[in-house]
Amino acid sequence: MPLTAEYYTRNSSNKTGFRAECKECRHNNTFPKWKTAIKIDSEGILIKMCSKCKQYFPATTDYFRANKYEKTGLECRCKTCAKEHDSLTYNRTEEKKRYFTANKDKIISLKKAYIKECYKKNPQKFFNYAHKRKALKNQLPCNFSIEEWEDCKKHFNTECAYCGTKASCLSRDHFVPITKQGEYTKNNIIPACKTCNSSKGNKDFFNWYEKQPFYQAEREKKILEYLGYKDGVQQLSISI
Repeated sequence: MPLTAEYYTRNSSNKTGFRAECKECRHNNTFPKWKTAIKIDSEGILIKMCSKCKQYFPATTDYFRANKYEKTGLECRCKTCAKEHDSLTYNRTEEKKRYFTANKDKIISLKKAYIKECYKKNPQKFFNYAHKRKALKNQLPCNFSIEEWEDCKKHFNTECAYCGTKASCLSRDHFVPITKQGEYTKNNIIPACKTCNSSKGNKDFFNWYEKQPFYQAEREKKILEYLGYKDGVQQLSISI
């Protein structure tokens, strides 16, 4: 057959400039589009071809399920083929459920091991994600970066800003708690040990800190200066 546009469809990605199949073979092997899938039979009845069994049925909801997203308003499969498809899908789902039930402990342990491995590789990413998720959940500004966190720890000499404990793993404490619209920004995060973070919780700093046995006026001053407070009011704009 001559390699011309009369017999082959053009294709610029192919070396020959034409498709591998001729127009006739391509037409026979390709399922007709929605326009050609519907036709009128000899009796004047509108019929539609099922994409699965390739048989024609009256184009009504008696033979095809309704589907508003299809241009014809009907599903591409007939009801019989659609039921078979649903049955196969259901069986696969049930098989997956049975496998999970039989190997539940194994699957959970593998997932935990994978998460731990990811956490070891990049713990800062996990911390940032957790805080961002909380802040976004409360519809609060959230732009505290890893670089800003490192600068924050250096400012406080890698110590708990409240009690002065030297710790390799410090938590990001919201000076103004999230429950009180505290943002996850540079002007609202300070380093704290887990004990102080848990003790403070969602309490107001000015009421909580003075009652602690490790209270120091110098530390309080340093915290307030870092966050831009003056006379109990923050002078810097929290939202950046």
